[in-house]
Amino acid sequence: MLAEFCDFGSCLIGKIEIGDETRRVFVKQLKDVKDQADVQARAKLFENLKACDLILKVNLTSYHEKSFQAIYFQSTEGPLKWFLKRCQLRTNPSQRSTVTTEKLRRFTFQGAQALAYLSSNQIIHGDVAARNFVLDEFNENIILSDTIISVDLFPADYFEGRPIRWQAPECIETANHSSLSGDVWAFGIFVWELFSLEKTQAPYKDIDVLNISQYLSEGYRLVQPDGFPQLLWDLIGNSCWQYSSSKRKNIHQILQELERLQIR
Repeated sequence: MLAEFCDFGSCLIGKIEIGDETRRVFVKQLKDVKDQADVQARAKLFENLKACDLILKVNLTSYHEKSFQAIYFQSTEGPLKWFLKRCQLRTNPSQRSTVTTEKLRRFTFQGAQALAYLSSNQIIHGDVAARNFVLDEFNENIILSDTIISVDLFPADYFEGRPIRWQAPECIETANHSSLSGDVWAFGIFVWELFSLEKTQAPYKDIDVLNISQYLSEGYRLVQPDGFPQLLWDLIGNSCWQYSSSKRKNIHQILQELERLQIR
């Protein structure tokens, strides 16, 4: 049973009692037939994967013949995006801070590992962003989650249901809103989110969402945040943000580069 909750529209956040154990959860109410079908198909896709500590699986329960709940178990910190908003980056040992460059480098590597695992199974995530990662109970590791609750928790990140500020140019411009190479582009945005610590609110925050496609076609990209390691920044720019999808490296190649740079 849900012990306590806060209401985010069709999404509840709170605690659930399972026997003697209390777990923090997000519960998405799925009353729309299309939502039910989409989530059930997505859950089935992830259900077929072998156990992986990098991927958070959804739990579906039916409480009425025409309605489902999608249950996501969370850490006490909730989405990584919330954690980043509370953080300051430690740039020297004397500073007090809640996050270090070393931890952000580890999160970068773990994010790449999760996407490489999905890619190996030919699964496109389609919405790689800090809002779709959660922290473990010790706030030391991140886990990739599915996308169904993000629109409820972070509506400002979406335009007409699409995360355009995180999407690759070809995904913005065509009906094909997601692809493996699009996930690689979004991974670069995710790493930028890590090191900007959400202090700039959104990618290209000064650019109207309707002008982002043209902005990218003219060669403009995100600005390097303070404290972002230069070698990692070069890797992201050269591997993730090539305008042509055919010129981007795949996530497995990026993972190898991260290991070579000892970013893990």
